[in-house]
Amino acid sequence: MQTTNTENLFRTESAIKDEEARKRKADRMKDIGEPIAVDSKIIKAVVQGDEAWTAESGHIARRVDLKTRKTLQIYKGHKGPVTCLALYNLVSPDGSTELLLITGSWDKVWPPKLGGHMVTDIARLNSDHQNMEYIETQKPLHQLTSLSGHTRPVEALAYSDDVPNTLLTGDSMGVIKVWSLENRWASSPESLPTVKARLLEHSTPHATGINDLILTSGYLWTASTDQTATLRPFRSQSSIAPASSSNISHHIFEHKEPARCVLAVAHKLRCMPYVLIATGDVIRLYDVEDLLKYEDDEDDTEDAATKLRRGVPRMLCEIDVHSQPVTSLGIWKKETPEGATPWIVSGSLDGTLRHWDLAELAAGKVPMATPSQSDEGTGQPAEGEKLSALTEEEERELAELMSEE
Repeated sequence: MQTTNTENLFRTESAIKDEEARKRKADRMKDIGEPIAVDSKIIKAVVQGDEAWTAESGHIARRVDLKTRKTLQIYKGHKGPVTCLALYNLVSPDGSTELLLITGSWDKVWPPKLGGHMVTDIARLNSDHQNMEYIETQKPLHQLTSLSGHTRPVEALAYSDDVPNTLLTGDSMGVIKVWSLENRWASSPESLPTVKARLLEHSTPHATGINDLILTSGYLWTASTDQTATLRPFRSQSSIAPASSSNISHHIFEHKEPARCVLAVAHKLRCMPYVLIATGDVIRLYDVEDLLKYEDDEDDTEDAATKLRRGVPRMLCEIDVHSQPVTSLGIWKKETPEGATPWIVSGSLDGTLRHWDLAELAAGKVPMATPSQSDEGTGQPAEGEKLSALTEEEERELAELMSEE
């Protein structure tokens, strides 16, 4: 028998306390960040324009208008949790484009066949995005190539136009592989093209699984379940080294919980002054402009100690509002009377999308629950106050006895 009701399951006392604490936190923070609530856990979210697209545990993908905070469309078809999604602009031979929604899921089949299988659906969206047509759902898509080399499940992929024909893959054991992709076009009109994949490099920069890989502006960001995120230059097809390597510049961001995702906010060419890292329920914002200047610095006249001090990132703020782990971070260019301003959109397993003004976060203005929101009506003591099993009268009698002694 399967159930989603935790009341019917055996749970430890600590698990029950954690769940109660999360419920209290969700109640305290229910209005912070203008939350957009959905019906299930958000496993992945992508922001494009004024819309957020979510992959959810409720077997659906969802399209949300961030301005009106309303669900515009729900996409069904999977029979298991939707674990990932991507939007792709398909360019036709005539130069026109159409938007494709690509979703991935672990769709379980009953009776089970080898424990279930991975399913990827591609949907063609019409001009108003209100309907979709699945493409080749009965016929498998043509496979260009297969990358075999990992011994554990692949959890993250990364590519960048800065490093053409290069793909990075990260697995659940902390291994990152760098691949060179070479097009091999069809030899005849009847045959289909293929891609040759060649392994360039194999490295283990993390002790455990890779949750996120971001390759942008010549830098590689990684997030791992070993409670760290790392930054290292990546300007060629072979420049990855473990964090312990002494011949490669890198920086490690340490946390108390697994790092799930990273968002590097591009500000100007080859400069990302801000990076956001999600670890557990918390989002941390760092100013890394000095760190990246240090990486790019070709001036050898300064001593190493001066460079090192100048190359330290600064944590600007910490957002602890979600009541479940944050799974996705995205950038939203929100239109305001002053023009387009960058906002951060966060998605979480607590089933909410929330957004934050990046300028306010950088200035240290962290959204907080008011005192009336935080402790009233929860039945919990305020910070620094102890719970007592004695009544008020018993407290007075105890005080009198203590004073007599």
